[in-house]
Amino acid sequence: MGYRYTTKKERSERIDQALRARIANGIWPPGHRFSWAQLFEEFSLNSWDVGAVLSPVLREMRLDGLIEPRPYIGCRVVIEGDSWSPPAEYADLPHDEYIERVLRERLHDGLNGKGIYGPGEQFPPLVHLAEEFGVSPATVRKATTPLKSQNILVLVGTNRTYVAPDLAKFSAEELLTPSERRKPGSTKLEAFGELHTLAEWSRHRRCRVDLKVLYSRYEKGWDLEKTLVTPKSFSQVHPPKPWASGEITVKGAYTSARRIILSRISDGTYPSGTVIPSADISNRLEISEESVLAALRDLRDVKIVDHRTGIGFFTAITSESPRATGAPRSG
Repeated sequence: MGYRYTTKKERSERIDQALRARIANGIWPPGHRFSWAQLFEEFSLNSWDVGAVLSPVLREMRLDGLIEPRPYIGCRVVIEGDSWSPPAEYADLPHDEYIERVLRERLHDGLNGKGIYGPGEQFPPLVHLAEEFGVSPATVRKATTPLKSQNILVLVGTNRTYVAPDLAKFSAEELLTPSERRKPGSTKLEAFGELHTLAEWSRHRRCRVDLKVLYSRYEKGWDLEKTLVTPKSFSQVHPPKPWASGEITVKGAYTSARRIILSRISDGTYPSGTVIPSADISNRLEISEESVLAALRDLRDVKIVDHRTGIGFFTAITSESPRATGAPRSG
């Protein structure tokens, strides 16, 4: 049953008291995670309450050292001596680059019998590493991609990753040196005999995708000309035939989106209450975001996912994850 109060100030005070009491009484122990989606649901909030009701509460709790937030992930009750924030020397690195460096150090230690990632051993699932570092599984996936490209990590089957059995063949330099990422910034890049920055290329008549997709592909090492002219989905370059009405293309994109969402829910990548990143799925599958949203709307109709204004779609909160203690999180 939700809480209802007459003024925003009173609601803010009651939420503040409730959350602090849970931490003080140990109901929310150190490391407990919770999200805005859970608080919206429990305290009957709406998108207009964010700035006036919820934000001040969480800001004061952060300043008091009780919680630490992470954008798109949620908040965690502070664990003394263990912070989501990287050490000072890595503070300026993007999360995926910092995680890659940490994993490389652990693999190097494992080769010498000191670490937890020994040769041939199963590597932790993405969702477990995401919990540890306070990021989304997508960020961890981005961090581990270079390790898989070097065959330091080996994918077995569809979703199990192992440390290479022949890890000893890699030198210390190969294990510890992070991959170079292409970061164009304001650099002029050549394609089709012209020079433009990536932002300028995104507005060029030859470009068939938006800047976000363009940057993502370039960062992954795509050839620039291919990056520009390859659309996100077949339907963007070939308009639907009058007799087909684009049914096959649209249905294929919808089916792909639905399949990956259900797969990630079943394997624990999107646990109960996790906010589902439709834009990330769209970019990864290179289909329109509308196809992903259509799949999410249908899954909401069968109560596999839920939706809240100001939050988006998230996996349904089950009876095993009560509102008072469960934690909708971002994927």
